[in-house]
Formats: sequence, structure tokens, C-alpha cells
Amino acid sequence: GGKPSVLWVAANLDALILASGPTSATNNHALIVAINPVSTGTLRALMDIVTGRLLFEMGAVSPASANLSYYDGISRPIALATTGAQILTWVLTSGVGGEIFRGSTSLGTSTYTNKAIGGAIGLGCFNDGSAWYIDARIGRLMLFSTLDAARDARVRAWMSTHYGIAL
Repeated sequence: GGKPSVLWVAANLDALILASGPTSATNNHALIVAINPVSTGTLRALMDIVTGRLLFEMGAVSPASANLSYYDGISRPIALATTGAQILTWVLTSGVGGEIFRGSTSLGTSTYTNKAIGGAIGLGCFNDGSAWYIDARIGRLMLFSTLDAARDARVRAWMSTHYGIAL
């Protein structure tokens, strides 16, 4: 939508590795991102939080090479990733499970092993030396340690208006 974004290019090994990232003792997490994936090939990581190993994936290892998933000790593929501007939301709920949304539409659910997180964080890659660099433009990424469906809907609506991405 002509708004500022960061371009991550896998071939250039683009990534941001922070020695200290978000810390949360809670097991609930919501990640909302305005993103335009350029490719959805195998092994693409949007964000990896090392302590507690919580990984938000755009191309999971299994069963397909282009899945939206999360890793909580096991890769949890939910839906096929697509290219083009979109707003994606991962909602991981302690004792309930994980769900991924594209816009305001749920793409599906899976189980979720509760994770308290902290330590190093990798944006645009898997932070253990395995690469998994992403090809995407990222406009805004927000990580919450509290769950609030009304807040998530407001954030998605704001991103939709701000970036011109239909929900």
C-alpha cells in the first residue's frame, strides 16, 4: 500500500538476530503481521524465539513445503502459505490450542504445547544456524503475551486500513 516495510531476501541471508528478545512467563501468545511473502518455499521462518523455542513458520518441513505453521517442539502445519499482501495472525492459547488467521478468516487449528518464551530472537530466519531465511516484505509485526480477540480484530482492522490490505 505504499507504506514503509522491510524487505527480507533469503538469497542475501537477510535477518535480524537479537541477543535478547521478548520475555514472557505466560503460555499464551498472539502474533499479528502485515506481510507480503515473495516466495513460500521450503523452510521459511518469520520469527524464532530461542528460549522456549517458539517458531512462527511460513514454510514448514512437513508435510508440505509451503505451510503456515508454528513450532512448539513439533511443527504444527495448519494451512498453505500464499504470496501477496496479507495480514496473518497466530493465536496460541494455553490449554486450548493454536489457530492461524489470514485476515479475519480462520485457516484452521492444531494442538499447542504451552511455551514460556525469552532469550534470543531471530526475525526473518531460524535462529540456530539452519538458515530458513524468509523472502517477504514485512510492514508491521506485533507479538502479544496476552490473548484478546477484540484487540486482535482492532489491530487487524487498523493494519488493513493502514496498509490497504483487504481482510
